[in-house]
Amino acid sequence: MALTMDVTANGGISVSGVYVRISDISGFKNKDDGLYYMTYGCQVYVSEAEANNGADQIPVRDIDRFKCEYDLASADNALMQAYDNLKSRYPDAVDA
Repeated sequence: MALTMDVTANGGISVSGVYVRISDISGFKNKDDGLYYMTYGCQVYVSEAEANNGADQIPVRDIDRFKCEYDLASADNALMQAYDNLKSRYPDAVDA
C-alpha cells in the first residue's frame, strides 16, 4: 500500500509523482477524552523501485508524522485507516 503525489521537498524543490508509504504506526488511548488515537510516520521516495531497493528517502518536512483518531469498531485495520487519513490530507494523491 502506498500513494503517489507531488511534493515540495525540504529546500523548496518540487518533485512530481513521489512514492509515499507508511513506515510505522502506534496507538494509544487518551486519558482525557477516552478516545483512541494513532500516530503514523511516512517515508517518501522518488519511486516504488527506489523504495524497494533501499534508496535514501526524500526529506519532506510536511510529510513526516501525523496523528488521527483510531476507530476500533471499523472494519479497516490501523494501516488502512492511516492511509485513508493520509489521503484526506492530500486529496490529489493517488493509490500506487
